[in-house]
Amino acid sequence: AGALTADDAGAYDRGRTEIRWYHLSDYALVDPARHAVHHPLGLQESQHASAGSPPFAIHSVLDPAQVIEFLQKHVAPMSWEQEGVSIDQRNGSSLMITQTPEVHAAIHVSLIALKNTFVRSKRWQVTFGLLPKDERIATGIVTSAQAKAVDAQLTGTVALTLSGLLGQQVYAASADDRAHLLRLDVVNYRPDPRTEGVKRGRSATLSTLDGRRFSLVAARFAWVEDAEPTATSDIRSPVPTTPLTTITSATGEKTMGPAPLLIAGDQMRLDLPVLWTWRPDFEIFLPHGSALILSSEHPRGQAVMVLEELP
Repeated sequence: AGALTADDAGAYDRGRTEIRWYHLSDYALVDPARHAVHHPLGLQESQHASAGSPPFAIHSVLDPAQVIEFLQKHVAPMSWEQEGVSIDQRNGSSLMITQTPEVHAAIHVSLIALKNTFVRSKRWQVTFGLLPKDERIATGIVTSAQAKAVDAQLTGTVALTLSGLLGQQVYAASADDRAHLLRLDVVNYRPDPRTEGVKRGRSATLSTLDGRRFSLVAARFAWVEDAEPTATSDIRSPVPTTPLTTITSATGEKTMGPAPLLIAGDQMRLDLPVLWTWRPDFEIFLPHGSALILSSEHPRGQAVMVLEELP
């Protein structure tokens, strides 16, 4: 008696189920709150909330409910209907799963696959340069080899490299800010100057989403430089005078008061920069292995921007 027992598959699996916790932050499927004290995305959190509110607010890169639906549909789908098996969302971004060791191993592999799908980075390069006046190139999509040939022809080039996660907006610039006295007001006969900063140089802001054959790129580029020497203008504030006064004595005799008092006006020089500015703002589906060329007229030839993906 008791030397041999027989169970059906369901009873056997129920006896082998284990409860395991899956913190979606460990798979980079949640994003920490802005400025939160947190380890790098995708690594173990410094602490996990076991009850009540989490230690800091988080929002999901993927909705945890979507992760649950994905796991139940693609990881041993028949097993989730068995008695004793469960999957529950806890503390906003954690999953408590009761499953067999084999299914737990498959869950781990699937969560890593989700991370590799949704949390990937891309690197881009934007090259700014000039073509001579006797050469022309049209705006359009070209192959990477053609883009490199165009890069080799440009003069005065500035190349910006941008890297970020899919859907993340990234920024790079090679620019400088200079203060200019662009205008002034006169308050109580005195000039009240107003300075404003003017940014010159090249900058790029972009975010991308990736597909099987295309990348959706949303971009804003800027190229600002002096077209001519800064224009200047000397402005002098008004010259006020005290008015003449008439004094009437008790006898009715009228006399004039002190002579007018002159207040010297102040002189200031305003400078107005003469700028050449190009600010393309666009969205484009860019095929993999291709590059985008933008061209525009420039006082010294043709201005060119080349957007290409880096390996």
